[in-house]
Amino acid sequence: MNSLKTVVIAFVAGLAGAFVFFKFQEHKSNTSQSEKISLATDYNPSSNYQTVLAPTASSSPADNVDFSHAAARTTPSVVYINSISQSGVSYSYFDLLFGGAGQQTQQVSSGSGVIFSSDGYIVTNNHVVESAEKIQVLYNKKSYEAELIGTDPSTDLAVLKIKETNLPAITLGSSKNLLLENG
Repeated sequence: MNSLKTVVIAFVAGLAGAFVFFKFQEHKSNTSQSEKISLATDYNPSSNYQTVLAPTASSSPADNVDFSHAAARTTPSVVYINSISQSGVSYSYFDLLFGGAGQQTQQVSSGSGVIFSSDGYIVTNNHVVESAEKIQVLYNKKSYEAELIGTDPSTDLAVLKIKETNLPAITLGSSKNLLLENG
């Protein structure tokens, strides 16, 4: 009989706890929805007053952010990069059993980059190309051999150059000029 009482009390306590948790989450959700976006007015000297949507302190910066417009504008400037290097000597079982010399193996790592200027300069991460003996840029179903112009390991940036012109360079902007738009 005591076991039955314990089970019933535990069950009721569990239901009560679940109900309180549900109500707390519901209240929290309703509060954050009403405070997510506030309307602010920002003066821009070049175009009189502009109305912008600004997130409030209680909302997360990533809430309701749609990156599809930014992605559509930047995707044509993105390239695929293969970094090719020699990784040493590899021995097969035959080499180990019969004293073979082994064979040199290639290591290929990959990454991405962005076309920085229409005459073929590309920005990528230094870690993508730091040990490369040969760098290959794949863009628009073509392969280009790239020249390493410079690297900065402290900022993890590298600049490459391919022999091509009229490339769609990415549009640069300033974070000071960013506005969150609705839709």
